[in-house]
Amino acid sequence: MQRFGTPALQIREGAGLKLQFRGRACVLDAYLYPTSQGERVTHIDTRLASGADTDQAACIASLSRV
Repeated sequence: MQRFGTPALQIREGAGLKLQFRGRACVLDAYLYPTSQGERVTHIDTRLASGADTDQAACIASLSRV
């Protein structure tokens, strides 16, 4: 959240947490799961708003506030 701001969506799925960040260029879903050091992102998915695949690095860069 420090890098992308407030998520547009937060969904608790069992022990995991899905955070969704949306921008003009793409949508990023970050999946956090508990570890011994607290919840950590273990997987991300990126896509266009249409659902089509997009370049993950470009999506991350477009959403980053840092």
